[in-house]
Amino acid sequence: MLFIKPAHNIWCFLGLAAISAQGVAGNMGDIKLQKLFYQPLVTLTIGPDFVQKGRAQTISLLPPFQNHYTNTKSSETVADAGGFIGVEHFFSDKFGAQLGVSGYIDSELSPSGHVWRFASPEFDTLSYAYKVQHARVMAEGKFITSLESHKSAHPYVSCGLGAAFNQAKNYQETPLIAGAVPMSPFVNHTQTSFAWSIGAGVDYALNPHIRLGAGYQFSDLGSVSLGRTYAAITEQTLSFPHLYANQLRFQLTYLV
Repeated sequence: MLFIKPAHNIWCFLGLAAISAQGVAGNMGDIKLQKLFYQPLVTLTIGPDFVQKGRAQTISLLPPFQNHYTNTKSSETVADAGGFIGVEHFFSDKFGAQLGVSGYIDSELSPSGHVWRFASPEFDTLSYAYKVQHARVMAEGKFITSLESHKSAHPYVSCGLGAAFNQAKNYQETPLIAGAVPMSPFVNHTQTSFAWSIGAGVDYALNPHIRLGAGYQFSDLGSVSLGRTYAAITEQTLSFPHLYANQLRFQLTYLV
């Protein structure tokens, strides 16, 4: 029979305890590093924007006479595309956040309508149309969570603040009757203004690095204004203070 000395037993016990302590400390260190880790990411976004554009306006270019500009369509659907660069940080197993900067551009809007000279439908002699090109730069945040039953699904809410750049351009008038003479056009003008957004959706993790997502966002895309026409003696022009948009967003995210 083999006998082990008591002293040897003590040393074995202390050795095992030290190894276990190292393992626990290592795991705690891993958890701490995970909680402190900020992971870079890039998101590409595309989708339709349903934009509420323009309104009927009555302005005075040669007082006391006025022109009334009707609005053919109050809304228009355009394409929106952009990208987001930032970092992601999880505060716990369930809650995290993304913070970064983004840039977006829309396809052109096409406001149009009729011109009623002297603000009277009896003098509906011209139609008008012009283009609006929208772009914006935003600081964005996204607050995300993980579902207990579906770890790969990450519902989120988002918000953004930034600047919109709306260029109104290519104003044209077209006679509706013989003898109607278009006036000197409003000139091109780029309006820089405040923009904001708020939204919600779900991202789904295909693997640790790639997520697909879909969501809804409501945005104020800023204000729009044409430059004054050289035929006017006032500063009045066609403009509207807000471009409101309901947006569907389809996203591809890559975590570095």
